[in-house]
Amino acid sequence: MTCTVSPGQSRSGFFTWIRSALVALLRRGEERKATHELLSLNDHLLSDMGLARCEIENAVRLPADYRPACLWPERQKRRNYRHMKHP
Repeated sequence: MTCTVSPGQSRSGFFTWIRSALVALLRRGEERKATHELLSLNDHLLSDMGLARCEIENAVRLPADYRPACLWPERQKRRNYRHMKHP
């Protein structure tokens, strides 16, 4: 059995791949810029935004409409548990 591909199909796939690569490259550049800007802020400002310095890398990859405050109660429980004295 032979598989025939018309010239238009292979060209279309190639351009789709190039477009996807360019979009990913641009997105990564925006993430790096946002990461750099957030890392330049002091810990107090980051805390006001609900971020810890160690969370910046993941935070810049979240969708723009993501609401991290939804996770605040769970995050507080984990932080409180870490600071409690355990027998």
